[in-house]
Amino acid sequence: MTKILQQTTNPQIKGSRVTWLYRGKQSPHLIGDFNYWNPEKALLFARTQDGSWKAHWELPEDAYLEYAFWINGKRKLDPLNKLKVQNGLGEWNNYFYMPRFVETPYLQECSEEPFFRTESHILHDPLRLTNGKRCVHFYIPAGQGPFPLLVIFDGQEYLENGKVIQIIEALIGQGKIQPIAVALVDNIYQNRFVEYACNDGTVSFITRNVISAARSIMPLLDTDEQKGAFGIMGASMGGLMALYSALREPSVFGKVICQAGAFKMYGDDFSIYEFVDGVMTKPLKIWMNVGCFDFLCEENLRMKDLLLKKGYSADFVMNNGGHNYTTWRNSLHLGLMEMFPPKKEH
Repeated sequence: MTKILQQTTNPQIKGSRVTWLYRGKQSPHLIGDFNYWNPEKALLFARTQDGSWKAHWELPEDAYLEYAFWINGKRKLDPLNKLKVQNGLGEWNNYFYMPRFVETPYLQECSEEPFFRTESHILHDPLRLTNGKRCVHFYIPAGQGPFPLLVIFDGQEYLENGKVIQIIEALIGQGKIQPIAVALVDNIYQNRFVEYACNDGTVSFITRNVISAARSIMPLLDTDEQKGAFGIMGASMGGLMALYSALREPSVFGKVICQAGAFKMYGDDFSIYEFVDGVMTKPLKIWMNVGCFDFLCEENLRMKDLLLKKGYSADFVMNNGGHNYTTWRNSLHLGLMEMFPPKKEH
């Protein structure tokens, strides 16, 4: 069996059945998107006759999922799976695709000249930012404009793992969306929770500093004349902050792309629930996306129901994925096409 294991890769997939093998003195526990990364709900391995360990799980045939082993209270990568990806929290996860999973078709490299030119700026604001400064990546469209602006939280993660610019360029090149300008705002990881937890200082930094800097380097639509012409986007805590920013500044941000919004964390609701329920409905167009294996799935369903109850225009897309950028990027084109459709020719 040892020789067989050396030639085996994990997991083994047949239809909807997923099998993991492991060789060692102690059985690992399996944590991942499918049990919300909770060690208390970990999938247990069973000892086989030859002394190895085996575990099974039934999953949708179009799922993409990430996982790790949990051994003696510590995360360990699967030695039989070479596929690994950073999880955005300083750790690595193993991953796998089910047989019918289809990657977004908008990741192909464009043969033509890039649609955007790029400038990265350090914006200083000791009043509104926990560390007093922030790097913002501006993607400046080709053409005369003026353009709508899309502001994206967790900018570096969306660039590297979400492939957002690659997707936007493909959509523009294929005529699926209108040309847009983009501002990707980096986070400071250790301060991210504070800055994204419905923080009005962050809203003010975006509306005053980021938009002002964007206007100084590219032609943007006038939101005084075209209310709500800009969009704002984020995932997890960034998704929470995107929706909150639009609720606070609906005349600027009329379009919201919220992926797996963290509307409740560590057992506590964020104030956004009271805000949505307690104030007059804002003229927003909202697109929400979450994976059915995401630990925030129920909260996103709850927020979607509240938004619809309050009369918001809120579209909701669920797929068979977890809390990760591969899941988010695979649905992102749908939100972008909903928010920035091609301009109608007169």
